[in-house]
Amino acid sequence: MGFSVSASQEDAAYRLNLAMTPSRSSMLALASLVHGNTVIATKEAHFINGPEKWSRVLCTHRYRAKSIIALRGEP
Repeated sequence: MGFSVSASQEDAAYRLNLAMTPSRSSMLALASLVHGNTVIATKEAHFINGPEKWSRVLCTHRYRAKSIIALRGEP
């Protein structure tokens, strides 16, 4: 079960929008599931005080990063 990832947004029924904002030792991640022009679900997570290697990986990007993943069909 789950969504299948689409190579293009033209044949996608849904989009998963991810916004990740790093700070010195933490990362704020916001995920939104979009169908057409309607946001149907959102989730926010704050990753903080993890193991040193984990925190370093999360905070390697200095600036906010946005990604869009195109998804086909229903889960």
